[in-house]
Amino acid sequence: MLTVEKLRKTYESDQGPVEAVRGISFTIEEGRFYTLLGPSGCGKSTTLRCVAGLERPDSGEIVIGEDAVYSRDAGIDVPGNKRDIAMVFQSYAIWPHMTVFDNVAFPLAHGRARVPKAEVRRRVTEALEMVQLESMATRPAPYLSGGQQQRVAVARALVSRPRLLLLDEPLSNLDARLREDMRRELRSLTMRLNLTTLYVTHDQVEALSMSDRIAVMRQGLIVQEGSPVEIYAHPAEPFIAQFVGKVNLLKGRVVNNGNGTEPGLVDVGAGGLTCFVPEGIGANDPVLLSIRPEHVVVYAGERPGATNVLSGRFQSAFYVGDSWECVVQVGDMALQARLNEAVTFSIGDEVNLELAPDHCVAFRSEE
Repeated sequence: MLTVEKLRKTYESDQGPVEAVRGISFTIEEGRFYTLLGPSGCGKSTTLRCVAGLERPDSGEIVIGEDAVYSRDAGIDVPGNKRDIAMVFQSYAIWPHMTVFDNVAFPLAHGRARVPKAEVRRRVTEALEMVQLESMATRPAPYLSGGQQQRVAVARALVSRPRLLLLDEPLSNLDARLREDMRRELRSLTMRLNLTTLYVTHDQVEALSMSDRIAVMRQGLIVQEGSPVEIYAHPAEPFIAQFVGKVNLLKGRVVNNGNGTEPGLVDVGAGGLTCFVPEGIGANDPVLLSIRPEHVVVYAGERPGATNVLSGRFQSAFYVGDSWECVVQVGDMALQARLNEAVTFSIGDEVNLELAPDHCVAFRSEE
């Protein structure tokens, strides 16, 4: 449905050219929810703006459906207002001098093709019903809450029935509870309408909970693409492991690499740990061993059958509602663990950590 090929965009700055997007390619299938995830300055919003026609790329190709909307080689650059898209901005861009109805009706009244008044009313009412704002059609836009304004922006995007919906960090201005509600509503809406969606965010929870596929970006490049489970459980490099959720990274050296198929063994100083060692990493190579806090078990005393065990001292525990986030000092390493049961340890207690072997992965390290 959307194909982006070898897209490049460079900006001029006081320090010289800045490559915002460095030849990225990706495809979104019809009806899928695709997210560009990454830190500020990674190129995700620039990519979205190129697709929207708000920025002109330096090279590459953008195809929506069967229609090329940008191709430097073919000399194609379709203006943004003639592309079959709709966009929701981070600031919502709601016009304060208009009512809710008039805001939503604007693309139909002033868009690519004028729509008869009766059809405008029907489609605006339908769009407002989708976002549960039909009772507020006559309300002036300034008298809406942040969440209501965000819904108006979504309704305005949907009313023109676009082939492609573009969302540029639309939830970042909402409070935590409202963000959670709107995540569910947006995902449910796009699924119900089978609407192809390109979403931009720096929030890993949004990306993991809403997406069919995620492309993690860094310094203008896509460094990993996959399903939410693949991105979280099998990060391709330490940057992704750290950016997408919390992770422990332990410096170590490979004792046995397992030949890339069997579990290997890594010495982390405080002991040897069984883990997966990717191909290309050999014996005695320096590595960073990664494991998520939820795959670390904390216990005192002996535990029959326990493997991948390190010993340390209990440092802290913080209650976060559905679990306890704990820190255990193992030598010069502070390791995080997430416990679902009430914590019975005191600061300074000697404890053991069991690191689930199936969830330990080694990354190549430069020491």
